[in-house]
Amino acid sequence: MPHLGKITISSPDPGTIDTDRLMDAVGAAIQAGWESPRVLSEDEGDDEHQGGGSVEDYRVLGYPGGAIVYVLLVGGELEQVALAVTALGRHLTTWSPDLLAYSVDEVGVSRYDEPYDADNWLPLLDHDEQPQPHWSPEELLDQNLMALNARYILAGAVRSLWEPGRRVGSPAVDPYDVAAGAAEHPWGGAFVRALGTLLIRAARLDAQAGAQSKLTAQGAGDPALTADLLQRARATAQQSETEGWTDDKMRGHVLVTRFTEDHGLDWNQVRDGESTEQTDTRSADQLWQLLWAGLKTLATLAAPLAHVSSAWQLLDDLGDDEVVALIAERENERIDAVTEHDRQEVDAAAAAHAALWLAINRPELLATGQCRWLISVVASDVDTFHQLVYSAMVMAGTGPVRAAVDDVEMPATMHAAMTEFVEAQALTDPDGISPRPGDEEVGDAYDDMHHALEAALTDNGDLSRRVRGLLTVVGRAAELTATDVNTHLGQERHICAPRELTRELLERAAEHAAVIISDEEPDDDGSVRLNALSMLAQIAPDAAGAMAADFPDLSSDDPRDEPAARTRARQWVADAMRVVREHQESDQLVPGMASPDAELVLGAVAAEQELPQWPIQRVVAASAEAAATLLHTASLTTLAADVFTRT
Repeated sequence: MPHLGKITISSPDPGTIDTDRLMDAVGAAIQAGWESPRVLSEDEGDDEHQGGGSVEDYRVLGYPGGAIVYVLLVGGELEQVALAVTALGRHLTTWSPDLLAYSVDEVGVSRYDEPYDADNWLPLLDHDEQPQPHWSPEELLDQNLMALNARYILAGAVRSLWEPGRRVGSPAVDPYDVAAGAAEHPWGGAFVRALGTLLIRAARLDAQAGAQSKLTAQGAGDPALTADLLQRARATAQQSETEGWTDDKMRGHVLVTRFTEDHGLDWNQVRDGESTEQTDTRSADQLWQLLWAGLKTLATLAAPLAHVSSAWQLLDDLGDDEVVALIAERENERIDAVTEHDRQEVDAAAAAHAALWLAINRPELLATGQCRWLISVVASDVDTFHQLVYSAMVMAGTGPVRAAVDDVEMPATMHAAMTEFVEAQALTDPDGISPRPGDEEVGDAYDDMHHALEAALTDNGDLSRRVRGLLTVVGRAAELTATDVNTHLGQERHICAPRELTRELLERAAEHAAVIISDEEPDDDGSVRLNALSMLAQIAPDAAGAMAADFPDLSSDDPRDEPAARTRARQWVADAMRVVREHQESDQLVPGMASPDAELVLGAVAAEQELPQWPIQRVVAASAEAAATLLHTASLTTLAADVFTRT
């Protein structure tokens, strides 16, 4: 028969140790076990003695100054169990130094009929079923850390207002999330306090800059509230104190307090007669209005710092503490390293795309001196070129690639490697029939294709020659996709013309080149395409126009893409004119250097007229050619990236 023992221990000093610590110590003492005296009957020998039973379950209820302990013993007689429970009381008050201050107040034993449920002998306590935290994780932060977090989040939201729709920094902070989520305790008060401090500092910067920025139009909230807060904040910059306070924190507190009082934004007050639900709803709405007014005011006042690369740098430039300065320095170093890595990745992919585009569409240019530097860039990161060539040949298909390898002259070792590539590729698409999913032989074939390409590009002292050889193979294979050697000719979702291949490659430009870049870059495919375009612009303006016409957004179903493409095309020409004017007196084309379309577009931009209402592909092609031709005329082709990659 089970028996339930109850022990109460207490200390005269309620603050002896923390309640949670007491409960942990008691539980550990029970699990460690204890010794109990034995009860011997007259006819029972030592070897026949039964102990006080085994512990099947226990519960500890702690409270300030003591604890109540329930322990369930199974297998012992009542007298022996009573001794065991009494011994446990002594054990609990002597087991560890933490428990020495406690003494036993009560000991009791009773029979226990049946288990509480299938899994537990004793009833579960509330904290056993679902532990509840005493404080939220945010509330465990000390005041300084909470304030720092609030300033960081507000600074990140301001940066997002400066660059809406883009990923700015890592991670990005959405101002809409900040304003909507501020009602969650304890963020509301932290944001409002941080807002006041930042407004004072931003107003000081605004005054030092001289030229006052116009109120930002981005974001939400009441424009009248924002305009009033902006005026009040700017007024603080004309004084060295506010109502006797000189430090930024208190000056910001006074600024925000007077603003909320004058506009009835008592978000942190409970009004008479309001229910809890009504107060929460009103408070959240008023806090939303206050934060939007504050964020837009901050974005306006701090506009001279819109170039910063992180929220930490923004805080540091506004004048924060040494901790922020240290974090900002390290974050800038991280971003610089990431940006440099991204630039190298994008440049390598762009060079590979530009070279491959020429091989497919303008192969005669590959033999010119203008392409020598492009081939050298490709050879400097041959792994990226490898990935793009692989994608191109897979899309071209086994038949065209096999015929191209047989047609093109190349070194014997390179020809052997490419023959192995074709043999492996044939296993992935025998006779134009796709392989069975999960076929192990096919999986090995894909690996063999990569190994063959690696062998073909193994440097034997003339890597540029091997790059040119593979470019020729891809160009020839692209040409053959429109012939009978292509077993998929005329079939949907297969490449059946050279132009189709270049368009497919450009659509997912980064993916096909296996480019991996950070979140600092908002559009990896777009960046690769624009950089490739700037490289072609340095080689042949008409080729740049033809590539630009292949950009995927020109054939998009999204009605917003065509107006955006027209704006981008016009900007290319305007930027080319600006670059030329900065280095020369004239930005006029030399007659006969550009096509009639390019000359018409240049004339329209120079006269500040609308671009011709041609199909979008024609407009974009003419604009890219016009911009590139201007650079060639002025011998400024090395500045092509400044024209074509600026967003």
